[in-house]
Amino acid sequence: MPKDAPAGEGAAPLADATVMPYGLDVLSRDERFELSIYQGFLAGVKTYWRGDLYAKVKGKAEAIGGNDPEAIERKMQGDPDYFLYSWLERRGQQFKYGGRGGLQTLATKHAAEFAARLPPPDTSAKAISTVPGYVSDFDVHQHPKGLWSDMANAVAHEWYQTGHSFSGVGTDAMVDTYVGAIVDHMPPDGRVLDLGCTLGRMSTALRQAAPGATIVGADVSEPVIRLARVKAAQRGLDIAFHQENSEDLPFEDVSFDVVASHWLFHELPKAAIGRTLDETARLLKPGGWTVIFDMYHVPGGTIGQWFHAGYGVRNNEPFGEGYVHYDLRSALARRGFTDIEMSNFDPEIGGLRWVEDLPAKRTHYNTVVVARKA
Repeated sequence: MPKDAPAGEGAAPLADATVMPYGLDVLSRDERFELSIYQGFLAGVKTYWRGDLYAKVKGKAEAIGGNDPEAIERKMQGDPDYFLYSWLERRGQQFKYGGRGGLQTLATKHAAEFAARLPPPDTSAKAISTVPGYVSDFDVHQHPKGLWSDMANAVAHEWYQTGHSFSGVGTDAMVDTYVGAIVDHMPPDGRVLDLGCTLGRMSTALRQAAPGATIVGADVSEPVIRLARVKAAQRGLDIAFHQENSEDLPFEDVSFDVVASHWLFHELPKAAIGRTLDETARLLKPGGWTVIFDMYHVPGGTIGQWFHAGYGVRNNEPFGEGYVHYDLRSALARRGFTDIEMSNFDPEIGGLRWVEDLPAKRTHYNTVVVARKA
């Protein structure tokens, strides 16, 4: 996902959350029950997929050995366990959105109600005229029509991120790690740009953790920015949200203490990564920091790369594999960054550590990258 948190798997938080996710109250009681049962079943399937089934597939791939992910893929073709693993990885994500209890199904059914209860778009704010093709041409995460197209999609994503992560754990630890890395590298009254903010979950947490700071969120998709503004206003939080392309930002030079992003770079082609880093360097004050939270270092050597490449294909993430092979350290250094540090976020422990071995259960080890602008 990109984005605010990895794909939600479980439905219990949707039904039991202390603060109901935005738009869920529009559903009837029967619809909420159906949503909970349907998504809960998929969560159980995902538990089997990332546990016992993954272990079988991992063992077979390790027995093949070698250092060529494509060779492993060729030899695993036709294996029944790998076929089921791949089928569940792709179809499970599709079922989450589609079907009678799918997030997209229910959100689209009530699209007119969402539109009626929300204020109109902010026409006084500058908005980008064209969504980049690498956003609009793919149903990323297999989210039909993507987050950029309409408000029903934004609401579906709100429900999507409220459950558990891809790794089967709550997403609060991921939010806390991202926010903590930013707070550790900024003055209390600093100015922070949160790139790829989507619905503003990270921006909101940062606003609460750093009440003296100025928080600016930016995302390329207008519907999620519009909903983020409404959610922040409901909570009485002063956050400026902008629809902007990370490759060409309107903010003044040397105007931020931290430029941060989460689950953004793996959604970008390499040229766009470079231009986003150019903008990051331009916007940062001398001594300011960039904080990047994303899937970069993939543990497990060849087997890990093979799993990650398959994930990209099966979940419509066409640029994810390119990002893990991008020389980020050199790219940062060329733009005047120093003190570059990288560590993995391990969702199983809810904290940071460097990881080289494949996990016992299928998961993503997001990499936290921090670097200082000289």
